[in-house]
Amino acid sequence: MKTLLKVLTPVAIAAMVVAGCEEKSPTAGSGTTGSSSVPGKAVDAAKGVAGAVADKSKEAAAAADSAMGGAKDAVVAGFNTALEGVKGTIDQLKAKVPGVSAENKDALNSAISGLESKFTAAKNKIADLKNATGDFSGLKDEITSMIDGLKTAAKDAASKFLK
Repeated sequence: MKTLLKVLTPVAIAAMVVAGCEEKSPTAGSGTTGSSSVPGKAVDAAKGVAGAVADKSKEAAAAADSAMGGAKDAVVAGFNTALEGVKGTIDQLKAKVPGVSAENKDALNSAISGLESKFTAAKNKIADLKNATGDFSGLKDEITSMIDGLKTAAKDAASKFLK
């Protein structure tokens, strides 16, 4: 009998170890991986870590968007200031229309119309920039180019008609 116990005891222990390590399949409707088993606990722990990493990533992205938003607001304000200067030139040109000779009136009205069109296009792009998310450097460069062209056109018109 002792010999039989000596042989069966290790076999029984091995059977219990194998049965204890066996991964339990989740029951229908349970969203776990058998968290009572060692592999299940490891999977659940990994999911927890992944969730924490995802949360931290979202926080970092929100902080970056907030910082970029402050920079974007400063860029928008600078563009609006530049447009205000051009708007003043357009207003001066409009005030000059009644006193211009008939031969120059069409040219002045054409210049004003072109400036107003460029002004409106730049204003709309600035509104797009204000609502933009993420990297806005391409849009910023486009608006800078538009405003530079607008300033040049306003300066040319002013030199012709505002003497």
